[in-house]
Amino acid sequence: MKPTKKTAAKRVAKKRPAKRAYRSNSVLGKLMQLKYRINDWRDNNGNTDNAQNDKEIVFELINKAKYNDEKISKSDMKMANQLWSLYEG
Repeated sequence: MKPTKKTAAKRVAKKRPAKRAYRSNSVLGKLMQLKYRINDWRDNNGNTDNAQNDKEIVFELINKAKYNDEKISKSDMKMANQLWSLYEG
């Protein structure tokens, strides 16, 4: 009896999910979600000075956490929580 295949079977590479720059449940992930909420709010309601100032504040916090490796203070997190509730759905 002759073999039907002349080469060995190839193994299929395992597919892994893409590596993320940050975890969604981390402080940085929450700040990024807040930034997206502010952007959505600005798209729906128009750009106001308050929204622009809030976005700049969130950018500063993201830069602190992401690039300067600084811990975000308690007062900054309280302010972020207030912004979160302000720009909620």
